[in-house]
Amino acid sequence: MNPFLTSNEFFKNLFVDETVEHSFSTEVTLEHYKSYEIALIKASISLSIVESQAGTETIAKIQSFVPDMIKIGTSLIVDGLAVPEFVRQLKEHVGPNLKDLVHCGVTSQDVMDTTMILVFRDLNFIIENKLREVSELLEGLSNRFSDNVIDARTRMQLAMPIRVEERINTWIIPLREHLVRLSEIRYRLEVIQFGGPVGTRECFGDLSSELTEELAKEFGLGVTQKAWHSMRSNFAEYAGWLSLITGSLGKMGLDLTLMAQQGIGEVDFKGGGTSSSMPHKSNPVLLEILTSFADFNALQLSGVHSALVHEQERSGRAWTLETMSITNMLSVTVKSLSISKIVLSNIERVGGLK
Repeated sequence: MNPFLTSNEFFKNLFVDETVEHSFSTEVTLEHYKSYEIALIKASISLSIVESQAGTETIAKIQSFVPDMIKIGTSLIVDGLAVPEFVRQLKEHVGPNLKDLVHCGVTSQDVMDTTMILVFRDLNFIIENKLREVSELLEGLSNRFSDNVIDARTRMQLAMPIRVEERINTWIIPLREHLVRLSEIRYRLEVIQFGGPVGTRECFGDLSSELTEELAKEFGLGVTQKAWHSMRSNFAEYAGWLSLITGSLGKMGLDLTLMAQQGIGEVDFKGGGTSSSMPHKSNPVLLEILTSFADFNALQLSGVHSALVHEQERSGRAWTLETMSITNMLSVTVKSLSISKIVLSNIERVGGLK
């Protein structure tokens, strides 16, 4: 998301979730980059590819490494990625006798993809908890107002009366389904990336498969049949899931916006938005944001699907598009769930007795 929305204090709090902001921070990325290099050496030690004492010494040096971020920033315009300069500095830091143990047999894509997966995994726990919390708030509203009645509308036209729980169920059921989908998606998403220069895992010969398994164990990730440098269906599936969540919350937001319209008044909130020129107004600000976020993620989804088209064994073009799109989608999804919790907690009445 652009700096106008993420850094400008006039807008930031509407669009930025602090948890996501931290997860995508320089500090967290650095720790993941270092942890990948450390995990690779640990896995190599366990298979006797690397001598234990030299490996242990290298790990200690990696742990103390602090990169020159100005140089890394400058290198991005040349390399298009931070990892090459990161590795150059890291090799210099560990010294001439140990430098060959650093980044041995892997490539930038291995480090970057695994880092992204580790961030996804952390945020998946947060999204899962928030989905449960939103569902519980909706269940509470359904229980409180189950005997109340609202007017059903089909194609925006008055149809017939229904109980409040009927409409709320159309909001709860998809959220429960998204939780089930997450358990299925995780198996394909939360996997190690390890392929080496051209994705063949051949740098370690007959030990490549065992090293892949050991590396995955270091992170608690799964293993794929082949490195997925240019097979990005796991990201596309995940992006689709994120869009499903914001779409469901956007539908809820739009329904509540229409229910709150003056003259209909099927729902009451505390803490509506104010107007700079019309003090009598109570604007459904957060509900509008939920619908906007649903539209935004739907647009970003096409970018992730376009990024499925990786040329040959690796693509910088598609990776760039994918990264811009899916990180925005994650930020918007977590923020939508946080906003939904606020919205539902502020509801004082739904429907009425008839």
